[in-house]
Parts: sequence; C-alpha cells; structure tokens
Amino acid sequence: MTDNDPPHIVYTFHLALIAGISSQNSDKLNNTARSLDAIGDLHDCALRRGDKVIVQMTSVLRLRAVMRAGLWCDVKECVDSAEAVLDMQDTLKCLADDKAKPFEKVEQLSLPSPPSSTTGSRSTFEYALIVHTLILGIVFHTYTGDSSLTSPRLKWLHELLDTHLHQFPKTGIFEVRNSECPAFAFLTGTLQIPFSNCPPLFYQMTHPRVVYVLGFLVSSLAKRDLVGRKPKKKVFASEGITAVDKEMKKEIACE
Repeated sequence: MTDNDPPHIVYTFHLALIAGISSQNSDKLNNTARSLDAIGDLHDCALRRGDKVIVQMTSVLRLRAVMRAGLWCDVKECVDSAEAVLDMQDTLKCLADDKAKPFEKVEQLSLPSPPSSTTGSRSTFEYALIVHTLILGIVFHTYTGDSSLTSPRLKWLHELLDTHLHQFPKTGIFEVRNSECPAFAFLTGTLQIPFSNCPPLFYQMTHPRVVYVLGFLVSSLAKRDLVGRKPKKKVFASEGITAVDKEMKKEIACE
C-alpha cells in the first residue's frame, strides 16, 4: 500500500485493519493499543493527502476506541480533540452562555445554529460525526459529574436529532454536497464519500434509527432530576423504551 494508490483503496485498507483489530477478543489492552496505532496511521495518511473529512472521522474513531476500552484518563483529551477538529467549540460556548443567563431572559433566546465550517455548510457526514461526538461527550461528562459541560452538549444533540435526523428520506439516497468534502447519506446509515477522479469510499455508521433511540437513553442518563410528578429522567427513559419497542416491530434497511 503506497500513497500513489487511489484514496478509496487506501482508506478501505486502513478501516478494514482497524475493524479487524477492534473485533478481536483476546488481550484487550494490547488490541486497544494496536487499534489506536492503526487509527493514528489512518490520521497521518489523511493529513498527507489533505482529506479533511477522513481526518475528522479518525478523531471520532480514536474517541470511540478509548471509551470502549475504558481509558477514562485519555477520554477528555480525545473529546476536546474531536470537538476541535469538527469546529464544535463556538456552538457549545453559545449554548453554555445561554444556559448561564438569567432565567427570565432564557425564553427570549433562540438556539444558535451550528456555525458553518471554513469550507462552507456542513455535510451530512460531518453532522453524523458531530452527533456521535456529542453522545460520547455527554456520557463522559455525566460520568465525571460535570453538568455544566453536559448540558450544552445535550441541548445541541436534541436540536440535531429533532431538525436533521427526520430529514432523511424514506427511500433512495439523500445527497448533501459541500464545496470541499461532499458526502452522500443513505437511510441505512451508509455514507458514500466521493473523491475526484476515482471511486468513492463507502463507510457504515450507526443506523439513524438507532441513533435516535440512543438520544432518548443518553438524555435519561444525563438528566439529574430524580423527583417530582414527572421527572425528565423518567420521561426520556420511558420514551426511549417505547421507541425501542416500536423499532423492534420494523425491519431496518441494510445494504
């Protein structure tokens, strides 16, 4: 495998290697270290080739790997790195500032839209990476007990799931183009990342319907209210279980 090979071949090889290492059950710590090394190689390759969308993906892959291994001492740095690569800080800061303002003024505030990246509007693939990063960030900051960092991420996650997930069509391909990193999104959760003058890269992410259910369950985990006639923690848990029951009766489209 050389840098002269087409990008879809190079990246498919790297992703297959990462998946193969991650799926092994023996010697968990060694497999995690090998997986992180393979993700690092993919990151370096994407940097050399100037493929920003793959660099963004590797930051989320690294975050997932350290959380899956329970390496909590490394998660904070991975969360910050992924959010920086995905240009998430400004939106999170706006959401945190809104939360800190007096209660009587909160109703007059509108939820800030995600800022456009330096390359233009965000692609569907970038939104998918942001949703995954938000879910993992919420779990981590809930684990560490920092509600001030959990709240803005949870609020943004709700906005994205409410306004973007439902925009996937019931059939066919949903296409969102970006001037620098175009992407095609399937309802199945398969992303097609095109490259110039060569075939695209297909990447399977978590199915959108699974992400929607996770949104309920992560919200239940993060909410702190435990008492009252109808505590939000219980509401989100109940709605999440109801959504799971509904999804169990449907067939998930797979490629």
